Amino acid sequence: MDAKWVQIAMKGSVAARGSNVVSVANVFVFERTNTSNARVKANVDVAFQAAIGDVIVAAVNEDYTQSSNEIRWLDDATDIPVSQTNVNTGAITGERYETFTAAYLLFRTSFRGTRGSKHIGPVSEDDINGDQLTVGALARMQAIADAVLAGFTDSDGNVWFPVVIQAASAVLDSNPTLFNPAPVISAKARKTLGTMRRRRVKGVY
Repeated sequence: MDAKWVQIAMKGSVAARGSNVVSVANVFVFERTNTSNARVKANVDVAFQAAIGDVIVAAVNEDYTQSSNEIRWLDDATDIPVSQTNVNTGAITGERYETFTAAYLLFRTSFRGTRGSKHIGPVSEDDINGDQLTVGALARMQAIADAVLAGFTDSDGNVWFPVVIQAASAVLDSNPTLFNPAPVISAKARKTLGTMRRRRVKGVY
């Protein structure tokens, strides 16, 4: 396979509020439009953070702290992921909802039956009205969806666009890697909230 794909894991944590700190990771896959330019992980990180990472940080509660972006060339099973430090704090002040409550983004692809999603959090209490995001919060979440859909261009001239891969059927731990990337063609933030069981805190007695 051509050297065309990058996996970016945006990592951070949610501060403890009576229980434990919760780790948060959102994983993205991008494909570049050509293979003639050099690809440098540090340059991919800078471009991703400016185009997408900063938009995410601007939409979540202040209890969130981003720590790094982990960059991996997805088409090489032997490639060692490189962690690029990015320390940023969520911009929305005030109390937050539970760590497992999140805004839900849906990504549709050009392949029938293949779609992706992201859970963005923590969400501030002031950003929720009943079961739905407020108008302002929904706009911030849609800005994230739009940013992912738009992709980014790094300083080496690589144009990266988002794709979805089906991990269950992919071979990523041995070469040649095998996966079927589906280009994302639309992105939508849902008004109602989603949940992520793995982001729950431990019980306290």
